[in-house]
Amino acid sequence: MRISTLRYFYEVAQIKSISKVAAIFHISQPALSNQLFKLESEFGEKLFERSNRGVELTEKGEILYEYAKEIIMQYDNLLQDMKSESPDQRKIKISISNIYANYVVNKVSNSIIKIFSETDVYINNDYIANENAMLLNNRAELAVGCSCICDPDLISDYVGTDRMILVSRKNIDKTKIENMPIALLNDRVETAGKVNAKVKYENIVLRTDSLEILKGYIYSNECIGILPRMAISDDLESKSLVNLDASEYEWDYNLYVTYRKDMDSKMKNSISQFRDSLEEALNESSIKSIV
Repeated sequence: MRISTLRYFYEVAQIKSISKVAAIFHISQPALSNQLFKLESEFGEKLFERSNRGVELTEKGEILYEYAKEIIMQYDNLLQDMKSESPDQRKIKISISNIYANYVVNKVSNSIIKIFSETDVYINNDYIANENAMLLNNRAELAVGCSCICDPDLISDYVGTDRMILVSRKNIDKTKIENMPIALLNDRVETAGKVNAKVKYENIVLRTDSLEILKGYIYSNECIGILPRMAISDDLESKSLVNLDASEYEWDYNLYVTYRKDMDSKMKNSISQFRDSLEEALNESSIKSIV
């Protein structure tokens, strides 16, 4: 199996269109289709369901997709390491290990380069990786996630707490919420576990790991959605979205930055500044959403 074929598979799974991916990689559609068929033959499993509307992953395709994310990320990291001008070149790989953490990091994206000004910064979203293993095996220097990691060789610093809230584009009578169509973040663990006992499965109309897709759907339809308050503070302040104050559909989640204890003092100081910037962004978003 070639890494290029795996990358084609991954992009098709993401975009759900063979023709669009062929255009991106400047190859013919038949050639790309042939690569995907070879991959299916290699595994002896059907990976896609094909139709006039595009392609969808099969159950086996979903399994390969999860592994493909990890393999491609590690391969890209290998290329970056091999191309480094010097083995002593300072760099930091930041792993965002939870979809909720991704939003707070986005809030401070302009500050990251300033904080790590003398360091090459690589940021990866990896929602399925084991944070302990990544940090201890030097696959990342810093992890931003929602878990406090207890390990004698690691430090987990608490950043702050945010809240998942139920929203819509307008106020809704609370007696009607139970039967409303609902859109959810597809974080694979947290949201599903929290809402399964409260939400009727047949009412779920959309699951996505894209905040913009989720917000766009809520803007355009008579439905409700569960979103991180921090990620939509501007929407709440402008009244584009309304917090329905339905506590039974809400829960808090914590944010942590985790890194190795043996990092040098200069890098630890930069990480401390990074943590402080995340905390400031989180607090600012909380104030906005209340006003």
